[in-house]
Amino acid sequence: MFKNLALFTLLFSGVEFSAHAQRAVLAGTYTLPRTSLSQLGNPACSETALAIAKKNGLRLNDMPSIGSGLAKAGENEFFGITDRGPNYKAGEDDEETARRIVPLPQFCPTIVRLKLAGKEIRIAQAIPLRDSRGQLISGLSNMKGEEPLYDSAEAKSPLPFDPNGVDLEGIRVLPDGNFLLCEEYSPSILVVGTNGQVLMRYTPISKTPTNATYPVKAILPDIFSQRRINKGFENLALSADGKFAYAILQSPMGDVREKHFAQSRVIRVLKLDVSQPLDAKVAGEYLALASPAGGYSAKTTQQKISWSDADWIAPDKLLVLERAKGLAKLLLVDLSGATNILERKEAATLTLEETGADLAALKIQPASAREIFSTRDVAGIDSDKIEGVAVLSPTEVALANDNDFSIGPNQNENSWIWIIQLTEPLPVVRQK
Repeated sequence: MFKNLALFTLLFSGVEFSAHAQRAVLAGTYTLPRTSLSQLGNPACSETALAIAKKNGLRLNDMPSIGSGLAKAGENEFFGITDRGPNYKAGEDDEETARRIVPLPQFCPTIVRLKLAGKEIRIAQAIPLRDSRGQLISGLSNMKGEEPLYDSAEAKSPLPFDPNGVDLEGIRVLPDGNFLLCEEYSPSILVVGTNGQVLMRYTPISKTPTNATYPVKAILPDIFSQRRINKGFENLALSADGKFAYAILQSPMGDVREKHFAQSRVIRVLKLDVSQPLDAKVAGEYLALASPAGGYSAKTTQQKISWSDADWIAPDKLLVLERAKGLAKLLLVDLSGATNILERKEAATLTLEETGADLAALKIQPASAREIFSTRDVAGIDSDKIEGVAVLSPTEVALANDNDFSIGPNQNENSWIWIIQLTEPLPVVRQK
């Protein structure tokens, strides 16, 4: 346990990493054994339903995704999440027009408690999400204007919208033991009880799902409803005292088919006061900048850079997981000097996301970011979809992948958790 908190602040501003120094070692790799989806405590995953899903494109029914988000639960234990369930695109050559196939549409997004034992990940508990009546909810999109979903490539019409549906991507544990989750559809933030019941969902003003059978409050700035399809809130951090949450979009907003948005690096960060979780308040809105695509590969386009999870390390300082094909990075993102744009008129538009937007002329300071680790630093981390991060100590970080249920481009990929040991400590002001 670190005792001199002032030292951590100095470390954050003063540590420099040599380009030639070894920044980390891979301290552990853990794999989830083959596990039937029917064992997730999810009645929707019956053997009959799985047989139909197999005909509709679910190649394997024993490769669950558990790492779309990651939170420490105890010694060698974590909470993970399944996202919305098995899905893939039919017609991958045209990503913007390809159909999104959901071969198991009754799948219920689920929180899973994971235990590391030996070299394995064991599922100790599965907590499917439920509405106020105790009924399972789905991972289907909510309303017109969102991505249409089909149960097979041959389907004549899309699946019906579900106002309760969520696509979970981030998880943190509140001081009372309940869960704080983020998802991509609205995008929205949820408070969920230890039994999986959705206690509250916070959405943008124009994305309030009608007829939802759990409580919903539209308190988020409406501009967030313009997130790119399938790129909503992917990152969620929570302060050590449980007072503030930080929800971050996966990517810039603005249609990538429009030239003035295609090269944007601006990602929005929302800060909420969740000291009363069922009566949260928006406390701030900030801009951050994704890394230039050139730092990944010559073939990587800017729109392929994703921020996929975040954890809190100090007041207004976050550890952010950034990724693209073939590489993932950990960034120290400092919001303490960034401009709070919550009340700025530009914040209600996509002007700030336009390529070449002059933030300095607008007197807007984005968050600073500094790379402290990349998967180039160690051998043995082999996934293009690392989507979970949890800070374990000032020198230990856990990463997890989303294997997409071994469907689509991630065929035959296992679910993994990796433990990274850093050679220089993070400015962590608490131990989880």
